Amino acid sequence: MLNKIPKINDMPVIIPARVILQKTVTGDYPVGHETVAVSGEYPAYCNKYGALSVKTEKGKLGLKPSEFDVIKFTLNPYIGTEITKRKIGEFRKNYKALLGNWKAKAIHRGVLIDERIVNTVLNELEEWLDKEGK
Repeated sequence: MLNKIPKINDMPVIIPARVILQKTVTGDYPVGHETVAVSGEYPAYCNKYGALSVKTEKGKLGLKPSEFDVIKFTLNPYIGTEITKRKIGEFRKNYKALLGNWKAKAIHRGVLIDERIVNTVLNELEEWLDKEGK
């Protein structure tokens, strides 16, 4: 589902801010096999293209989309001035179906995704564009 988030210059408009791991995840051998994230809730750290990692006792552990569920999103701070009201309009038009798919997946795994998260991010983004005069 994360690959369907609208993008600007290959950067997702929103990125995970908080994730939950349903089971313990370990890094790949031989580089990160000692890096372990036990099941539970974590703050998410993303690069500008949405690659996600969580902090563990032995450092950051990169996660694959199948290894986590998103429980909170935030605006991608790297997209900055590349956002336009037209892009927000396109996102608003398409996100409800996308959010419905996330909800179905999340409820199946026992996690609730709140629709207000996406609305809050979009409202903040529109306010920022108004202030910037775009």
